[in-house]
Amino acid sequence: MTSSPTFPTPLSLSPSRIGAFESCPLKFRFVNIEKLPDPPTIEKYKGTIVHRILELLLKEDSAERTSEMARHLFDTVQYTAPNDEDFSYLELTSDANHPFWVDVRKLVDTYFSMEDPTVVKPEAMELRVEHSMGDFKLTGIIDRLERDEDGNFVIVDYKTGKSPAPNFVEDKMKAMMLYAWLCKQEKGSSPAALRLLFLKDGKAVETRPLENKVDFQLQRVKAIYGAIKRSCETGHFGTKKGPLCNYCDYQRWCPEFGGDPTRAAQEAPVVIGVKPK
Repeated sequence: MTSSPTFPTPLSLSPSRIGAFESCPLKFRFVNIEKLPDPPTIEKYKGTIVHRILELLLKEDSAERTSEMARHLFDTVQYTAPNDEDFSYLELTSDANHPFWVDVRKLVDTYFSMEDPTVVKPEAMELRVEHSMGDFKLTGIIDRLERDEDGNFVIVDYKTGKSPAPNFVEDKMKAMMLYAWLCKQEKGSSPAALRLLFLKDGKAVETRPLENKVDFQLQRVKAIYGAIKRSCETGHFGTKKGPLCNYCDYQRWCPEFGGDPTRAAQEAPVVIGVKPK
């Protein structure tokens, strides 16, 4: 009987990686432990570009954060985009009429319908936060940290997809709760609000996190890290079959579809055809 392979336990986690493990432990292993090729997608890259434009916009003096400035920044980002590896992999062009860039403009225009950037008071943009948890560290990047009228922190995150149905809002807030906990460790106080801006349909989702729920994130993170550590030590990473499996690049190596996970490390670089990041 062949024993299962063991893997090194990660020394750092992020809210997105925690979400990835909760979504599918085996895919987490492929991407975050074995570092197999993780192909970029149009939607993910679109999010990167929109985030880049909005970050630059909010770094301008408040009076300069106009739609005209956004168009100028769009042109700047579009001009430099060919330098991105993802741009080349996705075979995009700099043609302003390409559907990719048309969508980017629409998303940025929708942002202006959701809030007035001239009155936003950003404390930081793309803020890196981290906290040592002993055996590992929890780290992440907050899209935007700002102050409300009372001087309290607010964490804002941009999403280029559609807003969730009411019964899925809590799911979308899971990562934000981890950022709230990190914010408390870094800044000494929890944010007063967590806000998601869904630019696809122009809807905002906001919650005011209870202090006990913020503090609970410590237990949550430690429990998930424990599960990851056990998986690495035993070599057993479970699967979660669902609708997203249809879009998974690793389906052919998943036991749910008759695949052999031990073959992924050798075959994925050839089959998927991109280098690990």
